[in-house]
Amino acid sequence: MIFLAEKTFAGLTLLQISLVSLFLLIITMNVIGGWNHGVVRQVFRLVALVLAYLAGATLGPLAASVVPLGALEGAAKITVVSIVVGFGVYLVLRLVINMVFRKTHEQESAVARIFYGSGGALIGLLTSVVFLLLTVVGLRMIGTVAEARARVLAKRGEKPPESMAGAVGNYAIQARQALENGPLALILDTVDPTPKEGYKVLANLASVTSDPEAMHRLGQYPGTQKLAEHPALRALAADAGVMKLVEEKNWLEMLRHPKVSGLFNDKSFQAELKKYEFGKALEFALKPAPAGNNLPAATPALPEEKTEVRRY
Repeated sequence: MIFLAEKTFAGLTLLQISLVSLFLLIITMNVIGGWNHGVVRQVFRLVALVLAYLAGATLGPLAASVVPLGALEGAAKITVVSIVVGFGVYLVLRLVINMVFRKTHEQESAVARIFYGSGGALIGLLTSVVFLLLTVVGLRMIGTVAEARARVLAKRGEKPPESMAGAVGNYAIQARQALENGPLALILDTVDPTPKEGYKVLANLASVTSDPEAMHRLGQYPGTQKLAEHPALRALAADAGVMKLVEEKNWLEMLRHPKVSGLFNDKSFQAELKKYEFGKALEFALKPAPAGNNLPAATPALPEEKTEVRRY
């Protein structure tokens, strides 16, 4: 990845050329595969994906409670088991679909073959475009978070962690920069449903959560203090079970906790939450500490302009 990000050809980095080539290959393979399988198989495969997701989401947590997975526990275990269950259900459904419905070339008339093939190819094109769009948005989000955290570490004079998460973050940064500064930039700005302001808020959130001083200043923001005084939130903070999940950073289980889900059903808390200016709170937390404050200056807010291509 680093090699591809450094080398250039015809004004583009090899990483940019590789990403565009990969996207075109995925679209081509899905269109050809859609033509071969036919419109009926393609439609039922989409149905199978939905059913597999529902099966993983509902049966996965139940299976995780009885299936031993060695070192994996908590949210990680549930996630892995849910993916395995969903994938297994999808494979079974695909087998049934292939047994019941015929391919395009197996249709008896030329009209039926054209209908089956063109319909399947269209579905293949649409699904591949949606998949690639979700992939690109995911890469941009992960890269935005990773780059914001890397800036905080650099400002604090710390090195990025030498771990799998650190390597993935570095690759995501390079992929994001390649996408936003390459031939796909104009297309991304047009089709990406995430507003630019959303990426800025995401970057500022990552910077704040990576900087203890910024987190402290977030708590000093008047709107944060007012929200923290809400009775429902204070009751939640006093719950030992919820606080234990927070300390363990078991966010999935915390969100499933009845008191946490009940908090967001509290109309009074919802009204206060709507008044909370989250973006302004993050910018406040990232501003330099005022004179006379004993806290060190926090990481400055990230600029809105597009990041330049970096060499690694």
